[in-house]
Amino acid sequence: MMNPSRQPRLFVPSVLLGLLVVLVSSRALAQKQPNSNPANRRIHYELKEPPPTGNPTQTSGAGSRGGIGNCPAVETPLTALVPKAQTARSTFFGGKTLEARPTIWVYVPYALTPHLPGELRLRETDTSGNQVNTAIAQITGTSPGVIGIRLPSGHALAKNQLYTWSFVVLCDLNDASANQFVKAAVQRIAPDPSLVQQLKHAQFWDRAALYARSGLWYDMLTVLAAHRYSQPSDVALSQEWNSLLESVGLDDLVAKAIVQSPGTAP
Repeated sequence: MMNPSRQPRLFVPSVLLGLLVVLVSSRALAQKQPNSNPANRRIHYELKEPPPTGNPTQTSGAGSRGGIGNCPAVETPLTALVPKAQTARSTFFGGKTLEARPTIWVYVPYALTPHLPGELRLRETDTSGNQVNTAIAQITGTSPGVIGIRLPSGHALAKNQLYTWSFVVLCDLNDASANQFVKAAVQRIAPDPSLVQQLKHAQFWDRAALYARSGLWYDMLTVLAAHRYSQPSDVALSQEWNSLLESVGLDDLVAKAIVQSPGTAP
């Protein structure tokens, strides 16, 4: 028969072993959390040699001082979510992408309806070689906030060609001069082979950081925005999003909700 006086000696190591298992399991679980963003993995966008552009860009509308047509007065105007870069010859608003059909992000201060629709336009070359602004998507059924619109099929970007896109709110369907609009540039570039390999195995934070370091604004923003849309209560993600917008002069948008991601278009 076991001596009762020895039982405590066996019980104490068992308790310590159990605590050790719980501690190791907790640490392993924390490492698997997709949104555990250590301080050394903050997203720092680095603009890589903005392409020269003679195309004018306008990243905010004129709707902050009063309404016009069906567009009511607003505090924060229609705004393109793009950074600004100053070159020797011009100011560049826009960014780069690896995607043939990137997602465009815009803050829209109006509820878009059939009577007040939004329209994404892309400046393209037609079959005659002329530059034309083509309406490629119409948006309705959204609340005021940040929306993402992926370029539709049939409008893929050619590599190394600079495009100008615009987002127009049709404030008066009978008077184009009443429209509110913003426009910016986008350029699709050829991917670096080493970057492609890294992206194949990168999880959320690593993927966003890789895009940021490579100067791929549209790709980085889409990764962050899509996760912020699906996980609006994630504190670390919210802080990262806010810091990014503030770093490129979009402070007015940090409190604005993302109301449409490309996979949730009405």
